[in-house]
Order: sequence, then C-alpha cells, then structure tokens
Amino acid sequence: MEVKANEIIAVRKKLSEDSLVADQALQHHKWVAEWINSLAKDSDSILEIGCGNCKLRNYLKARYVGIDPIKHSDLSDEEYFRVGHGEAVPYPAESFDFILVKDAINYFSDITPVLREASRVLNNNGSLLLTESVGKKFHPATQVIKNLLKKYVGVGRNIWDSTYLNWYSVYFLIRSAKRFGFDSEFKYVKGESRYYLVLKKISKRQSEI
Repeated sequence: MEVKANEIIAVRKKLSEDSLVADQALQHHKWVAEWINSLAKDSDSILEIGCGNCKLRNYLKARYVGIDPIKHSDLSDEEYFRVGHGEAVPYPAESFDFILVKDAINYFSDITPVLREASRVLNNNGSLLLTESVGKKFHPATQVIKNLLKKYVGVGRNIWDSTYLNWYSVYFLIRSAKRFGFDSEFKYVKGESRYYLVLKKISKRQSEI
C-alpha cells in the first residue's frame, strides 16, 4: 500500500510553522465536526481514516478512533489511535456507525479497496463520510476537468498535491460507491470552501426491496 510518507511529513511540518494556516485548519476542524455532530449520536462510533494527529476527536460527540499510516510525533499509543491503512482497516466487520475520510481521499491510488473495507467495517445502515476542502469556485463538473489537468499536466496544483496518489472527483466517488451498495447525499458549502458527501450503506434487506 503506497503512501507518500516523506512528502506528507514535509508538508505537514511546513504548514505547522504558519500560524495563519493553523488557524484555518482549526476552523475547518470545527466545520467538519459540526457536520458530523448533526449526523451522529453520542452513542455512535466513528473511525477516521487518515486521521493525522486526531485533533478532530476533541470536537466530536461520537466515540472516536483513528488510523493513519504515519504516526504523528505528538501521538502516543492511545486507545483511540492505531497505525493502519484504509485499504486494510485493522478492525473487525461491522465495528462502526460512521467512517470519516477528511481531506485524505486523494492519498489512495485506488479507491476500490477503501470502499470495500468501509463496507466491511460499517454496521448495517452505517455511513461513509467524505469531505474535501475544494475552494470557493467549485462545481462537480468542472472538478473533473481540473483534476485531469492536475493529474496529467500538473496545472493548478497546490502544496498538498505533491502528497497525492490520485485525484478523485465527486462524480467518480459516487459512481464507485454505488457499486458497493452505498446511496449518496452531496452538498457544497461555499462559505466553508468544502464539499460534504454522505455515502450510506444499504442493508441487505433494503437492497433486495
């Protein structure tokens, strides 16, 4: 399972030294937490894939654990963190009510094993939550074109693009998730420069109706 570990560590270090970026990151944590808290109850469980330093945990009501292939230097071996990959989640089947991938979907060269694992470890009717910071001029259709330019020409790349293994459009994610039995609900919030995608796992009984 390929990970651009050196590039990710370098970008994280560079951005951590910028107080403005740190403030913006905190605000995005709060926006994402508000979204999740509107969906999840206190009794629910949530797994964050690509959790970084697990800071989002501080703002969530649901019971939280996170996995990341790179262990942050400020993380000890806590009960809420494990080193792990989204393509091979180190938890049993039907362990979580929600799975979150925040600003990390492009770290995966192939989304198929991630979706397969999400379907495996989610409870029936659980949800995979995807969210990305995409800027104020966003539309799913133009995202397809921009991603192609980034991937094959290198046009429009930012500091994080050096850490990516692929560039996934919302349209592609929805189509791919449908093959694994997920229904989708999408919204884009311009004021937050962020899209939010809920992929709800359909139970076997529902899929047979």
